Amino acid sequence: MTRLRNQPAGSVILVASAGQDSIARTLECLRHQTIADRLEIVLAARPDEVSGLKTTDPEGFFGVEVVPADFTTSAIARSAAIRKASADVVLFVEDHSFPTRADWAERLVAAHQAGHVAVGPSMKNANPRTPTSWANLVIEYGQWMNVTAAGQVDQLPGHNSSYKRAALTQYGDDLAEMLEAEWVLHNELRAQGETLWIDPEISTAHLNFSRFGSAMKLHFLEGRMFAASRSAHWGRGRRAAYALAFPLIFVVRFVRIARQLLASEEARSYFLRTVPSCVVFLLLSAMGEGMGYAFSDGGQRAQLGQLEYDRWKFIQTGEQDLTIDYV
Repeated sequence: MTRLRNQPAGSVILVASAGQDSIARTLECLRHQTIADRLEIVLAARPDEVSGLKTTDPEGFFGVEVVPADFTTSAIARSAAIRKASADVVLFVEDHSFPTRADWAERLVAAHQAGHVAVGPSMKNANPRTPTSWANLVIEYGQWMNVTAAGQVDQLPGHNSSYKRAALTQYGDDLAEMLEAEWVLHNELRAQGETLWIDPEISTAHLNFSRFGSAMKLHFLEGRMFAASRSAHWGRGRRAAYALAFPLIFVVRFVRIARQLLASEEARSYFLRTVPSCVVFLLLSAMGEGMGYAFSDGGQRAQLGQLEYDRWKFIQTGEQDLTIDYV
């Protein structure tokens, strides 16, 4: 690994699903960071992509580390990269999610230095042209789209937040399981007396599925994998009760999202025009949860991972050339 200083301020964890081409946009955003030369870039790579990724240009960064990983799920790949990180703070980014501020990393690191165990950004839409894209963002990241003030929260955006590395490595071999549904991790950290922090001045633009059929499949599988992970250690009776309650899951989630977004005039406008898509996606997700509680993941976990890795195939024509504006 090429090193520019003795110790990085942060290790950026990035799952490189398809070699250098898949991470080019994200690396461009990271090179704009005010503390880019203090960032270690840790790339989780498929075994057959390791040699190609080792040629990634480290110019401007503290260094670049390439880690061979199991890509069955992004959580498994991400956990392998975390174990190789050398900074005290790890910053999660994705090949389809892009920091929009040049001080994104600097602010994250500063918040950790203030004592918070996990710090997250506000979420923006990287491809805002279609109702399908907005519906996906609303469902996955709606509660973090209109953050108005920095403060402590119960949950942070999954796959897009940052953590003290020691808080993650304490889980040892169970780390990947904890990262499959990060809300479980957040609950555990808060139970330990730790604080989670969000700052609207730290923002990320997320690329969302904009092809309707692909998004339907995504939400069904996400619901099923979520339920399978959540209920892994439950008894049969509890699993059966939750499986039968899947219609209630839909109602609870829809009402929660509606309340969050209708409270803001800005959020209200895009929520109202995405209601039909949200209803379909939430119903499919609830059905997936019911299946997951009843029958676990059905061996489909890798299928969800591949959908995520192929995200750029499931956006509308013309959205591949998106540009990110830096503040």
